Amino acid sequence: MFWQENINEEHFTVPDTVQDVLFQIECPKININYQSALTNELMQHFPFLKEDAIHHIYLPKSGNGWMADTQAEFLYLSKRSKLILRVKKEHINPLKKIKNLTLNIDGTNFTIIKFIKQKKMSDSSILFSHSIIKNNNLNEDDFLEQCFYDLQKLNIKPKKMLAGLSGSIIINDKKLTTQSLMVADLSKQESVLLQEQGIGNYKTYGCGIFNPQKGINEVSAV
Repeated sequence: MFWQENINEEHFTVPDTVQDVLFQIECPKININYQSALTNELMQHFPFLKEDAIHHIYLPKSGNGWMADTQAEFLYLSKRSKLILRVKKEHINPLKKIKNLTLNIDGTNFTIIKFIKQKKMSDSSILFSHSIIKNNNLNEDDFLEQCFYDLQKLNIKPKKMLAGLSGSIIINDKKLTTQSLMVADLSKQESVLLQEQGIGNYKTYGCGIFNPQKGINEVSAV
């Protein structure tokens, strides 16, 4: 009997080549379609971010499962809301120096108060992406086929995938269609690679970024 795969998993160490960097922010409310303005402002100060990824800003969920109103004009941010950047290791130190940097997001002051922490990728076997850009003409099966192909280009062999809700994002005045995706039964190496690389376009606008997911039940609510 040969247990090489299990041994590799047991001794796998998560690399630090790509990490999430978290910042405390101050911004009571922000335009619901803030992604372009935020990304473009950040790029003005840190051009190297074009090589990295910028997470969507998510509202912390309350215990009763409250969700943001996607039809509203503004997102009303909690004091617990964070700005999270997924960056190469060599980009972390310049970002850690940020202190009280105010950006103009469609006329709203968005202040990055300070660096909070950095963290390596997870080795979770289940990952979830809130928004992956897709062609308007793709049905769910076509979307899954597209994602399967994109994963194979990373040498990831997906065993289980589940498409979630469709949505949209406005990037530089262009409305694009998105869909969420869960990928399960990943090896630790595959999980870290997918978090580091993501799939699809517009990662600097929060698309195609994968994060750990506890299970399938959470996807149906996202």
